[in-house]
Parts: sequence; C-alpha cells; structure tokens
Amino acid sequence: MHATSPGIVGFVRKCAAFAGSYYLETLRATSLRKLVFLQQMSITKFSATAEALNCGDVFTTHLKVGDHEMMADEPITIGGKDSGPSPAAYLCMSLASCTAITLRMYVKRKGWDVENIKVNVTFEKADNPGEPNTFLCSLEFDGQIDEEQRAKLLEISKACPVHRLLGKPNHVITTIE
Repeated sequence: MHATSPGIVGFVRKCAAFAGSYYLETLRATSLRKLVFLQQMSITKFSATAEALNCGDVFTTHLKVGDHEMMADEPITIGGKDSGPSPAAYLCMSLASCTAITLRMYVKRKGWDVENIKVNVTFEKADNPGEPNTFLCSLEFDGQIDEEQRAKLLEISKACPVHRLLGKPNHVITTIE
C-alpha cells in the first residue's frame, strides 16, 4: 500500500481521532479536578466585617471581628504604644495565615508527608505613590517533598483567596454615618 492510499489515510485519521479524544478527555478530567479543588479552596461569595474603635489613646485601636477581639497600634518609634500589631502587620498575617491554610488543605488532600508549613510575609511599601507595594512570601516545609511537589505547592500558594484579593484592583468605599 502507498502511504496516501485511502486505507492508510482512514486508519491514520481514526488513530488521530482516538488519540485526540483521549487527550481531550484526560485534559478535561485534569482541568476539572483542578477547578473543583480551586473552587473548594476559594470562597465564591466572601464577606467579613471588622470594627475598629479608637478612643483618643493616640494610635491604639480596639478591633472586633465576630467573637474575636484584638488591638492594633503603631510602634513607639512613630508615636504609638506598640500595644498590638500595626495594620500593615495584620495584613501580612492575613496573607501568611491564608497561604498556610490553603497549602495545608492541598497537602492533606494529596496525602503528602508535610508536618509543618511556615509562611513568612514581609511588606515593602513602594517609594512612590503610583508604584505597587510588594509582599514577599517565603514558604518552608517540614516533611518529605520532592522538587515537583515543591513547584506545585508554590503554584497552589498563589491560589489563596487573600493572595488573589491583593493581586487585583480593589475598591474601598468610605461613608460617614
């Protein structure tokens, strides 16, 4: 048979169609698993309410979120009493904790041997108002993970809801009541 005969061409087309459909089904299944995981990790409709009350004690501010109460303040070097983390520190804690929780969910789902997940976040304020600020995140894992798993964990860390929130433009609407 010649390579362009109808029998060979038909056979090649059938093989290509089978391979293509198998590839698409595999791709769909993988994409669907990733989508379901990311949807489980992200809250589609998220809202939080926080109350801050400053009673004239310079910068010391009492915070309430649900049943939790905390303090925010500024360091002594800029006039605060250092009676609590600064607002920027709370933002770093939010990103660090969300990243750690997201990674723990993924590691648990995969059944990987990871005992501790440590996330360090440093905030660097931009020099110029028009430039973006920077959050530097570093991840540390205690456990047996290979390079492929490390790469996947780095990717998953960026799926954390707070990371995604900080990575896009937001609107802050302020009113006086």
